[in-house]
Amino acid sequence: MIVTVSDVMRRVRNHFVTGFSDGQWVLSGGILSPAAFSPGDWIAITQAGALCGVYQLDERGMLPDCADGQWDGRIWLLSPPADFLRLCREIAQWAAKHEDPTLVSERFGQYSRSQSSPAWERVFAAALAPYTRMYTEVTL
Repeated sequence: MIVTVSDVMRRVRNHFVTGFSDGQWVLSGGILSPAAFSPGDWIAITQAGALCGVYQLDERGMLPDCADGQWDGRIWLLSPPADFLRLCREIAQWAAKHEDPTLVSERFGQYSRSQSSPAWERVFAAALAPYTRMYTEVTL
């Protein structure tokens, strides 16, 4: 299982928002315009259909793995602390080594299925607690 920074942010309902910018956006060839962000910045794109998500701009200030698109909406500027990003890397490494047994039980007569939360959420619950918010400020 691949666990991303976005997955962990969504789990703790905290995107570490420092601001936002509303406007008409164009993403072409990995270049987001109008250019309002710096290389290495973390952003959350909302109201953009398939482009919605959390991204980190590369060293050239680009989003090279994103499809081209055009939309009107909000882009949130995020500033996750270094210790949170370190914890995200630790979670991703742990999840890559461990199978995720989220299926607790399954029956076939009048089909029934029950699941628990993903294993990484249980294993890292205490470490994630200081970052957890009651409500999210970014809806993806």
